[in-house]
Amino acid sequence: MPKLLILEGLDGTGKTTVASKLIQFSSYTFPVHYIYFPKKDSEELTYSYFNDLIAVFGYLEGVVIMDRSIISTYAYGIDLVNKLGLLGLVRDYDPIIVYFEKVYDQSKLPSDWIRIKERYERALSEIRPWLHIPYIKTTSEEFLKCINSLDKLVKLFELKALPC
Repeated sequence: MPKLLILEGLDGTGKTTVASKLIQFSSYTFPVHYIYFPKKDSEELTYSYFNDLIAVFGYLEGVVIMDRSIISTYAYGIDLVNKLGLLGLVRDYDPIIVYFEKVYDQSKLPSDWIRIKERYERALSEIRPWLHIPYIKTTSEEFLKCINSLDKLVKLFELKALPC
């Protein structure tokens, strides 16, 4: 059963950059997989896509890095906040959510980025008491300073916090 690392944050915060660096730690004995979760246009499409991903997780080993999740879909406009219980499906995968709060590429920000950021923070604050899923609020730069080897990536899941 793989460990699940969910990377969240506004466009331009470095999620894909972090994922590409972490993939380099992949080894034959401890693979690191990457999944991009696109922002969907409807609640139905979001649930369908997410359920398809969950079905695949059981066949993987090591770490699965998910670039975005249902939380992003909510933050960017689909009203899912009362249905985030769907994340209960991933509790079996011992997830950690990392929210990158610093935007590095302003050109990627949508015009309503302040509203989106508020929705992210609302969703993250509601997830913790419901599902007891740990989340780390940091910058992609700080994250990569701490998680700079496969050992540190494994330690992240042991500690449920940055190992630095």
